[in-house]
Amino acid sequence: MKTSFKDHNSGILPKQTSSKYDYIKIKVWLGQHYYILSRYLVSRMLTFIKVPQDKAVKVALELKKWLVDSELFDIQQSDLEHHLFRFLETEGFGSAEIHRFKLVSRFHQSRIPLVIVLCGLQSRTKTAFAQQLSHRLNLPNVLRTDALEDMLRYHPDVAMDPHRSILDRSLVDKKGIIQAFKEACQIVHCAIQGDIDKAFHDGKSVIIEGFHVDPEYFATYTTPEKSYSNGDMAIRATKKHACLVLPIILYQDDEQYALDAHAWISS
Repeated sequence: MKTSFKDHNSGILPKQTSSKYDYIKIKVWLGQHYYILSRYLVSRMLTFIKVPQDKAVKVALELKKWLVDSELFDIQQSDLEHHLFRFLETEGFGSAEIHRFKLVSRFHQSRIPLVIVLCGLQSRTKTAFAQQLSHRLNLPNVLRTDALEDMLRYHPDVAMDPHRSILDRSLVDKKGIIQAFKEACQIVHCAIQGDIDKAFHDGKSVIIEGFHVDPEYFATYTTPEKSYSNGDMAIRATKKHACLVLPIILYQDDEQYALDAHAWISS
């Protein structure tokens, strides 16, 4: 996926005010487990399925009020969704929004991590975009690889020249630049591997953003593995991690890219 980023201040969700109903806990049961209903998370899920922010806040609050007034403090997930859909229909939403909500709900219940890989040219837009995604999708795990790469350059055990960028003029040929980029990406990927594995183990989603991020690296999570059984090697098509990888590449238009390239050459 490619996208152009212009206004990094747009799309920030306004802070919601509290209500007396927020202090009353409602247990929502999923089989033998339950979670505490939060209207803030409900409203975020509604905005995620393209319900306008003001409508999402209204529906989430009305749902919480109705459950409390009806003294439904223990409720099944299916019943919660049934009542939520009633309020959505009251506000003029229909099958499209309900279908999207069910799809997102099943995705969260399956605990399959969503890995958003946000990469592109060196600029501040990736970090701003990652912050917006984190807020909009309620994903607190954001790995900023640019800051990590800067620290790794000065680590004595890392084979990276602290004074050499992959855009160094000494790397005049295309192959040299690509090779240096892939080497830097490999080092960064190894450094964040522990955080990624922990997120997968806990069933949590993560946003990985930065310049030294190669989306091809995450294709290895769906490649066949080798397994051994009774001393005989067998190949099985199994996934290293059950996850959904969404690569997003931020790019610039030709005019802006030419201006940045001219400024770099003149420096």
